[in-house]
Amino acid sequence: MAVRQESEGCPPCAEAYRALAKDPGRRRLLGRAALGAGGLMAASLADVGGVLAGPQVPANGTATAEPVPQPEADRLGAQLHDHSAVAPLARFLDQRHQRFTRNEALALTYNGQAAGTALVLRHGADAFVLVGKAVDGTIVPGGAVHGTQAFVLRGGVVVIDTKTTTQLTSLQHTAPLPGTPLRAMIGAGVAQAACDPNLCYAFAAGCGFFAGCCFTGLSPCCPFGGAFCVNMLSCCFGR
Repeated sequence: MAVRQESEGCPPCAEAYRALAKDPGRRRLLGRAALGAGGLMAASLADVGGVLAGPQVPANGTATAEPVPQPEADRLGAQLHDHSAVAPLARFLDQRHQRFTRNEALALTYNGQAAGTALVLRHGADAFVLVGKAVDGTIVPGGAVHGTQAFVLRGGVVVIDTKTTTQLTSLQHTAPLPGTPLRAMIGAGVAQAACDPNLCYAFAAGCGFFAGCCFTGLSPCCPFGGAFCVNMLSCCFGR
C-alpha cells in the first residue's frame, strides 16, 4: 500500500502506512480490530502485510493537530463559510435539518512542518463540514459527514464518497468506546488512550477526503492527508 500510495502521488499517505507497518503495537491492535471491522480493515491489514514483506524504509511520518483558540476558529469559519468548497456542503447539511452549531479548528503539522489549519464546521452532534487552509493560503477541499455517510463536491454537485463512508462505517464497529466489543478485546488501558470520538471521526473523514484530494495534484492536500491519517491511527485506535 505504501508503494502504491507513493506511486499515485501521495508521499505523506505512503509514510503513514510505513509508520503503521513498523509499529508492532498498532499492527496487533488493528489486527484485533479487524475481527469486527469487515472487509475494509481486512483489506488494509493485507496491504500492511505487503509492506512488511518488502524492504524496510525508515518511517518519519509524524503529525500533530492542536486545537486553535475559539476566536481564531470563528474568524476562519466566517472567512470560509461562503467559499465554493464549503457553502454547497453546508447547505446540503442544512437541507438534512443539520443546522450549523459551532466552528472548530486544528493547527496541523506533518513531519515537523506546518501544513496549515483544518476547519470543522459542526452541524449538530453527528454532522460537520471539513475544509483546510494551507500555510500559503490555498484552500484544501474536504467534504461533509452526516452520521457515517461522507460526501464530497464533484463538479459543484454534492455526491456520496463511498470510500470514506465505508471507512466511517467500519470505525463505528471498531473505535474503542465504552461498551463496545473492541474495548473488551483490547482492554480498558488502551481504550482510554484513544481521544474524543468526535475527533476520531473528523480524523478518519479527513484521511479519506484529503488523501483523495492529494491524487488530484493539488499539492497542499498531501500533507493534510498525511497529517489526518497519522492522527486517525493514534486517535481512533490508541496504542
